[in-house]
Amino acid sequence: MAIQWRSGPRPLFRNHKKPIMYVIVILLIIFLYATGILESFILSLHQFEYAGAFVAGLFYSYGMTTPFAIAVLAIMAQNTNPFILALLGALGAVTSDLLLLRAFSGEAGKEIRITKDLSFTIPESKTLPGRLLFSIIGGFVLMSPLPDELGVILLGISRIEAWKFAIISFIFKYIGVLTIAGISLTFLFPAS
Repeated sequence: MAIQWRSGPRPLFRNHKKPIMYVIVILLIIFLYATGILESFILSLHQFEYAGAFVAGLFYSYGMTTPFAIAVLAIMAQNTNPFILALLGALGAVTSDLLLLRAFSGEAGKEIRITKDLSFTIPESKTLPGRLLFSIIGGFVLMSPLPDELGVILLGISRIEAWKFAIISFIFKYIGVLTIAGISLTFLFPAS
């Protein structure tokens, strides 16, 4: 006797595992943030110098942890070479961005149903000018202190390959972290 599956729409979790897992991770981060655990962990990273720069870079990419990562990178700029700080911070940020890209890849063009009557579709760009526009905007979002989730979604919409994404992300993250270090050294903690 064969098992028969009912026809019709599949359950929400089966259709959208990646975005749902991402939401679960965000909820966990919110919990850790609300309890103060996340803040104390991130702010203690400056003690680990270059290894801390990589970990701060990991946190630089996520919306909830970006302000803390910026603070840590600004503090670390006082005692470390800003170019090495930017290199390691950018490598950490690219690692996080690649995880985000993997979570959102393949979701463009799919319908996400929230309830029976409420759903939305992640847009998909099929034209070269549209893909280029999404890539440029996404790159600038990655460089800015805005949450990388938006930039990664924009680059995912452009259907960029992972290795190209990593290069774009690294360049923009390097510039962003170097800018944080420069502002820190020039305005926040100038040399006497």
